[in-house]
Amino acid sequence: ATGRPGAATRAAYATSWTAWCAWCVARGAAPLPVEPALAGGWLQSRARAGRARASLAVDRAALADAHRAAGLAWQHDPRLSRAIARGRVRAATTDPAEAWRRAALACGQDLRGSRDRALLLLAGEGFTGSALAALDVEHLEPLAGGGLRLRTVLPFTATPAVRTLARRPGDPGCAVEAVALWQRRGQRRFGALFTSLSRADRPGDRLSAAMVRLLLRRARATAAAG
Repeated sequence: ATGRPGAATRAAYATSWTAWCAWCVARGAAPLPVEPALAGGWLQSRARAGRARASLAVDRAALADAHRAAGLAWQHDPRLSRAIARGRVRAATTDPAEAWRRAALACGQDLRGSRDRALLLLAGEGFTGSALAALDVEHLEPLAGGGLRLRTVLPFTATPAVRTLARRPGDPGCAVEAVALWQRRGQRRFGALFTSLSRADRPGDRLSAAMVRLLLRRARATAAAG
């Protein structure tokens, strides 16, 4: 084995090395040999710009690789490790649909909770705040197999679109069942599907797109904090 990194790693190293060279040239410094104090300053500047720790570690490895390739001995320097530690920790990626589902399951069992749960589960199906605000009861078509067909518009356009959602009996994260429960409890027989609710739980005006987005953000934040 040659011990040389693979193609993907070499490409990542090349990107880091190019950035390092440009940074050095802008300061009138030579990229090689890699001076630890200078490299630490570069990594710190990258960390301040929001670069993740894992990416900073790749930057350091790229410098070490180029340094060794030039026939120079690479010495680990704590200044570089401290600079990397200042990088942001990249949060684990979360499936957006799962995040919406968790927020929906955290909703209360009252009327407001039924409305918000339906909103959240439809958001998990890909409906935007604008599309949810524009939904009328007349846009819903129950299907013989238990599913639900919804007429809406494509995001950021005025192009009509039709979505068909399957019913999953017994699944608390089923958007179709959540919408049906909200319709029944909220007595939504015609007009706006999602409305405001008074303190006495009386339906009010249609929720605006801005209000829908606010409700969705608050519900997700509450679920994440809990």
